[in-house]
Amino acid sequence: MTPVSGQPYKVSINFGPNFTGGQVCIGVNYSAAPWYQQFCKTVTVCTGTPPPVNQAPTVSLTSPTNNATFTAPATIFLAANAADSDGSIAKVEFYNGSTKLGEDLSSPYTFSWTSVVAGTYSITGKATDNQGAITTSSAVSIVVNAAPVNQAPTVSLTSPANNATFIAPATISLAANAADSDGSVVKVEFYNGSTKLGEDLSSPYTFSWTSVVAGTYSITAKATDNQGAVTTSSAVNVTVNAVTPPAGADIIGPDCIVANDVKIYELSAANLVNATAISWWCTSSTQSIASGQPSFGKATINLGPWFSGGQVCLGVNYSASPWYKQYCKNVTVCSNARVGAPEWQDTNPFGVVFPNPSQVNFTFIADKKVRQLTVNDIIGYSRISFDGLAQGEQVTFGEALPTGSYVVTVSYEDKTQKAIKILKVSK
Repeated sequence: MTPVSGQPYKVSINFGPNFTGGQVCIGVNYSAAPWYQQFCKTVTVCTGTPPPVNQAPTVSLTSPTNNATFTAPATIFLAANAADSDGSIAKVEFYNGSTKLGEDLSSPYTFSWTSVVAGTYSITGKATDNQGAITTSSAVSIVVNAAPVNQAPTVSLTSPANNATFIAPATISLAANAADSDGSVVKVEFYNGSTKLGEDLSSPYTFSWTSVVAGTYSITAKATDNQGAVTTSSAVNVTVNAVTPPAGADIIGPDCIVANDVKIYELSAANLVNATAISWWCTSSTQSIASGQPSFGKATINLGPWFSGGQVCLGVNYSASPWYKQYCKNVTVCSNARVGAPEWQDTNPFGVVFPNPSQVNFTFIADKKVRQLTVNDIIGYSRISFDGLAQGEQVTFGEALPTGSYVVTVSYEDKTQKAIKILKVSK
């Protein structure tokens, strides 16, 4: 009830849509007898004037569209338009079948339905107006499909060939092809049995396994895709053979040399078992001995211009009995011999440095595309460098190099690498 402005004994009454008849009453307080009294008036609904009827709201879904599809776990945006011609919208609720998903109390009417699993759903919007009337929208059907199963990558070794053989200490170039039909390959790892040798994060997938000792090996490649799926290639078996020494020989190496000769001498594999330290010496004039070069159990000996024959010897410490032992080999001066290439010089000129040792120049012929060739001295200082050699291209270098030992490092375009020790000797 609302008092009429300027008329304190009058009131304005809104009987509302549901009034069916009754009394309008007032209680009055007086300043004298009868002090208080009530007055009532009977009021009916006028004949022929029906009360106004509340109009129900309207509502329709605008998102998602009918027959829309999603992939689980899905996030689905729900939205509706709602209006009320004779009042206002109090709320819009969103349903999947009879299950309420959420509601919104103000326009725009939206709701984000998250983590929806695979299935078929019937979505409706339900609008309620300010007088409680409710309207439900037409249903919208949607389908949430299961997420596709990640396909594992494919991988196969392309190098080395199965049952390939090498000579210790070997450098074995490993290479693999890998692909992923529904994503990308993030890395390829190379294994010997369960031992990881190395990895490559980009194609072409390669790794250079160096200083491989004699033995039989089972090589695999393992590819990992961008979703973590892993595939291991079929195994490739390789054999690395030791250099077979003469029967009964303790020290492997030439029996005779010439002036200024540089030779490698090697303790036989049988005598290397349990060896912990090795010391080499000669009983005759010797210019230099590089122990442990090119690997443990070997020595590169520059016998010099004054060698007249004697013994090449070494002492070996063992971690078990006999604990220590000496071995010696008789070496003579070859008659009418010329200075030859060391025992490790490859007769194929491609991919090697020759002559080695040299008194003047060295030559290298690229056996495949070379990214860079560098010549470093024994303290690692770069003396010479060549970039971008084509397969079969020849370079000659070293005339200005002082007498001494150097390492030629060849880095190929296929990411493999090799190191070649060279020796510049005096004229």
